[in-house]
Amino acid sequence: MTDNYKPEPNEENIEDLTFEVDVEEEPSIEEKEKCADTISTDEADNDTNGRSIGGWLVLPLIGLVLTLFKIGNILINVFYPLFKNNALKLFTNSASQFYNPAMATVIWFEVIINSVFFAFCIINIVFFLMRKKLLPRLMVAYYLSNLFFVTIDMLLLKFLLIENVEGDMIMQLVQILIPVFIWVPYFLRSTRVKETFVK
Repeated sequence: MTDNYKPEPNEENIEDLTFEVDVEEEPSIEEKEKCADTISTDEADNDTNGRSIGGWLVLPLIGLVLTLFKIGNILINVFYPLFKNNALKLFTNSASQFYNPAMATVIWFEVIINSVFFAFCIINIVFFLMRKKLLPRLMVAYYLSNLFFVTIDMLLLKFLLIENVEGDMIMQLVQILIPVFIWVPYFLRSTRVKETFVK
């Protein structure tokens, strides 16, 4: 019967049995807190900055820019010459063959309204690009007030100047109503709008 031989441990065989085990050290509490702070900061930045302007939002922005140039062109090339050359007096001078006080009233009304909307467009464009929280309400006010004043202007042309403008009135109303029906609900209900204009 053989005895089970068990070698006694010594320095040589102990060194042979040793091996390295790579153990990943658990991060310290300070490192965990720092990582958590970084994540929360990134999430807060995302909530603060919101989404970039894109998708359907590009269309009303383009519309504002085009309207700005359109109104500027009307003010410079249509109304400015009337005041520069004193042509407006032709409508208020009873001796003039163009005498028509109602026409002068309509012209003044259109100059004031176009000037207001010119400034309104600039404000909306700036707020749009800055992605201000107030922008959606400003856009709703812009579309509705545009509909209101265009309607008033057409009624003035109809009843003060006694002109047949029914065809033009219908076309202008359609052009105004289409963006009202599209963009007013969009700016009021769209999730994209709420996530974009957050500043």
